Amino acid sequence: MHIIITGTPATGKTTVAKHLGHLLNYEILNIKDFVNRKKLYVKNINPKEVDLKKLRRSLIPETKKQKNLIIEGHLACEIQLPAAYVIVLRCNPKELEKRMRKRGYKKSKIEENMLAELLDYCTQLSKQKYPNSKIFEIETSRMASLGIANKIKNIISGKQNSSKEISYTKELIRFLKRRNKWIQKRKE
Repeated sequence: MHIIITGTPATGKTTVAKHLGHLLNYEILNIKDFVNRKKLYVKNINPKEVDLKKLRRSLIPETKKQKNLIIEGHLACEIQLPAAYVIVLRCNPKELEKRMRKRGYKKSKIEENMLAELLDYCTQLSKQKYPNSKIFEIETSRMASLGIANKIKNIISGKQNSSKEISYTKELIRFLKRRNKWIQKRKE
């Protein structure tokens, strides 16, 4: 069985995947590491743009090698792979901003990723790319990664059969108002 863990950067994908891999005794395929190892870029410039077609073509045979596999990475929502479950990790935008600042992300990258989170980017793409998979969202803002991994294990084992959809609509409205004020100030 293949499980995909996706979400915007800093939602906890890598750490949760490691815990889940240990709990289920599954191999883990980290998409970022895979891309770097195989050099699957459109252009070899910085920032490196990933060639999604090459990535998918390279990942398909790799996923066939493993019966039980966790595929982890934010790009997983952008390419269709064989998977029984797609887990979209979500994080409150304020917490996400703190995590990204702590990791040293540039302001423009923080805004880009916060907007992706506010707009349910990974969930919406997952629904398009994985129509035959079971898709679950899990809020990671106030939950430890081992607890999240256990929650995923419960979902897969059937002990928990649904997850509540996560919406940051109120936060999106506040974000857009702040952004508009900033744009107005720049015009003056």
